[in-house]
Amino acid sequence: MKRTCEDCVGYWEAREQFRKGTSNVHPCLIPGGICEKFKYAWTRDVCMKKYPRLVMHLICHSLGYFTPGSAANALSFHKAGKPFFCEWFSHMAQFEPEKDMWNEQAVLRVQTNVIKWAFRNRHTHSRYMADYKQARQLVRQELSSKGSTSQMLASWF
Repeated sequence: MKRTCEDCVGYWEAREQFRKGTSNVHPCLIPGGICEKFKYAWTRDVCMKKYPRLVMHLICHSLGYFTPGSAANALSFHKAGKPFFCEWFSHMAQFEPEKDMWNEQAVLRVQTNVIKWAFRNRHTHSRYMADYKQARQLVRQELSSKGSTSQMLASWF
C-alpha cells in the first residue's frame, strides 16, 4: 500500500507510532480516516495475508465459529468501516442498547469490540476450541492453497 493519499494520514501516523512502540493501538483497529480507494484495497485475501495472526486470534476468540475466510472477511469489513452481518455479530447486536440485530451501528460496535477483544485476549488462546496452534495450521493451509478450508464447518476443526 502506498502513502499517496492525504486522507490516509491518520492511518499511517498510527501505524508508525505502533511500530515505534509509542502507541498500543494497532492500526487495524482504526476504521476511520482512510480514503475510499484505500478502503477497497482491504479485501479478504489482503487481510489474511497482511494480518494472519489477527485472523488466527479471531478464529480462537470465536471459539471455532469463524473459518479463516470468514475471519479475514470480518476484518476486511471492519477496515472498510462497514458492518459484517454474520450470525455471531447479529446475535450479540440484539443485546446492544438498540435491541435490534439488524441495526448497522450496533453490529459495527459489536464487530469493533470483538476484534479488540481478540487482539487484547490473544495470550489466552490456548484452551479447548480456542487453540492458537490449530488456528495457525488452518490459516497457513488457507494461505498456501486458497479455498482449501472453505468447505469446513468451523466448529468441527
